[in-house]
Amino acid sequence: SYTDYRVGCQKPGDYKIVLSSDEKVFGGWANATKDADVTFPARQENHDNRPCWMQVYAPARTVTVYAPAEFCDKDAERKP
Repeated sequence: SYTDYRVGCQKPGDYKIVLSSDEKVFGGWANATKDADVTFPARQENHDNRPCWMQVYAPARTVTVYAPAEFCDKDAERKP
């Protein structure tokens, strides 16, 4: 696992988790979960051939998908 792992992204602003294989429903430990409702701010500074970057916690043997916070709703699949 990696703490403060830098990930390059296209736009500055806040990002949130939209999907994580570390969720309990997938047999994970929920260390990286959308239910925590954590915001990852992206800084406007080049990293990995992208204009911005954010720092995340990356648990071993997992996949995590991030999206701009304005498009995220952690309760979306719970709504009728």
